[in-house]
Amino acid sequence: TVGWSNHCNGQYIPNANKTAAGGYTQLTADCGNGSGVIIVSTHNPCEKIKTNFANTKFKQKVTDLDKPEVFDYDHEMGFAAGYPPSNTGVLGTQYPPMENAIGSHTVNLPPGNQYFGFMHTHNNESNGGVPIKIFSPADLAVFLTSCVVNADQSGDIADAYAMVITSEGNYMLNYTGATTNFNYNTTIKKSWNEWYIKQLLKIQNEDGSFDQDKVEKVFVRF
Repeated sequence: TVGWSNHCNGQYIPNANKTAAGGYTQLTADCGNGSGVIIVSTHNPCEKIKTNFANTKFKQKVTDLDKPEVFDYDHEMGFAAGYPPSNTGVLGTQYPPMENAIGSHTVNLPPGNQYFGFMHTHNNESNGGVPIKIFSPADLAVFLTSCVVNADQSGDIADAYAMVITSEGNYMLNYTGATTNFNYNTTIKKSWNEWYIKQLLKIQNEDGSFDQDKVEKVFVRF
């Protein structure tokens, strides 16, 4: 299931998806909090999305990342979401930072199996090129092989999420499967990357830029 909120000047606008004609079409469901979802399973992720956005700490972390100056950094930033350490008296979701090395464009979850989610940025530039302002295959791999697995082992599998925050909009994945019995290995990772790059090159404009509505469609197909 894919859920997202598009925004303008820091303000969220209702569930909107740009059409090729420049207008907007409604997404499959409106979560009622300025976000919309495309539901590709029999489960409705709206309640989980609402729960996250009702959490003050979660909203503050999104605000910390959703800034023009952060998008202009030469490296990605983010926060992991983890269950509180056991037998410590600490309560609530913990959000350690995931800032990476200067000039890098990846973020990594901290060590440990308590991390069930993450949010991170995609920059406006990437080594002089134009980055893709939606999830990458690597983001999805971390989501499935770490967040979903950790949530299943340490909490509730339905807690697992991944979020990417960009100057073109914010996107969130929420896991709606029942098990971690999905097939993923290095061969699949290679085929994911090859397909993704091939499809993105098809929609790239002559000046190297991308139209976000086309990027969204490619990702949903992916």
